[in-house]
Amino acid sequence: MFRFFQSYPEWSELDENLNQMMTLNAKALAQYDIAHGQNMSNFINRQPEEVKNILNQIFETSKDERCLIESGHIAVSKARAELQKLKPYHDKYAEEVKNANAIYNQAAKSEANHKYQEERLEQIRAKSGETSMEYQTQQDKVNQALKQKDADALSKAQKEEAMKSITQNYKEQYFNCILGALQIIAEAREQAYHGRIGIGEKISNLANELVQPDDPSIATLEEELSRLENITIE
Repeated sequence: MFRFFQSYPEWSELDENLNQMMTLNAKALAQYDIAHGQNMSNFINRQPEEVKNILNQIFETSKDERCLIESGHIAVSKARAELQKLKPYHDKYAEEVKNANAIYNQAAKSEANHKYQEERLEQIRAKSGETSMEYQTQQDKVNQALKQKDADALSKAQKEEAMKSITQNYKEQYFNCILGALQIIAEAREQAYHGRIGIGEKISNLANELVQPDDPSIATLEEELSRLENITIE
């Protein structure tokens, strides 16, 4: 689960990652059903009668494992629903960022225009002098550009200050949703952990019933294993 989280992704990326995870989970559950469904039944039916009953009990116990897996997948779905609460905050924040960028771009354009008008004024002064009509006209353009530059610079500074609190608020909402989603996953993992302990113990006990300690086949297998271990590979 954690590998799907980035440090500070856009909501849409996070949502898409979780959606992909849900798709993979569905495929994994389908493969589990294939392995533990008819395939398992066919395997058990081919075994000697004396072990069929125990194998069937193990098979039934494995269904509890499926419930745990499915619960984990449901938890991911719930986590995604929790994270979707972030969408309205994301959309609002995205609009704020868009508006802020427009203000920043305007301030940059105004600054560039003022610089250009000043350079143009110097060119006219060198060419026609400060008393020419062209110079006076250009001086008015410089003054107007300076006024616009100062106004846009003020707007930029105010917006930058406002964006600090706006961004902080969005991050708080973002991480609150993240923590809520992770809590759902953590609780599901904890339940699965305790559930699997019980399942494992039950299957282990059933497996011990398959072969008794005094079963002669054990000695035969041990002898064969010893023989194989002593074979020299040329």
